[in-house]
Amino acid sequence: MASRLGPGRRGPYTGDMIVRQKIPWGGVARTHYCVVGGMLLYASVITVAHEFGWINVNVPAAVPGVLGTALSILLGFRTNSAYNRWWEARKIWGAIVNDSRTLARQVLTLFALPEGAPDGGVAKAEHQRGMVYRQIAFNYQLCRDLRGEDAAADVEGLLPVGERDGLEGQDNSAGWRSRSRSPLAWCSS
Repeated sequence: MASRLGPGRRGPYTGDMIVRQKIPWGGVARTHYCVVGGMLLYASVITVAHEFGWINVNVPAAVPGVLGTALSILLGFRTNSAYNRWWEARKIWGAIVNDSRTLARQVLTLFALPEGAPDGGVAKAEHQRGMVYRQIAFNYQLCRDLRGEDAAADVEGLLPVGERDGLEGQDNSAGWRSRSRSPLAWCSS
């Protein structure tokens, strides 16, 4: 499927998913080796002691049932909380995208050149294009910043060279752009 953004450009959802399909077992082992090793040693000692008759372990059948029920309730609350956070973020992102579309539509229909500006549709179209492309670049930058990725490739054709150069080395490039350039300054560039 060809990209609507032009040749060599890709949209914000073509990269890797935030949640990967495979569990990184090596990372889990490196992170939790002490806890897993300690539990394995503890269970082994109890099992060996029970098999040789040194201790008698009798667990009533109700104990695992009660513990399993409590664990399932706690995991249910945790899953519900995580889903609520994800849904809230999805609603906020949807609002940002919708507001960006509304802004672009308003710029294209309501924008007028300032007094004393040279007359002509070309200048007006260039100002409109610059404002809309900056808003598109802001959305791409925000998406990449939230994922911890570099947004330089996404905004390459959308921003003027001077603005693109200022993004290098910024931790929050979308926030830096919104603080460094006011919407009124967009009209004068």
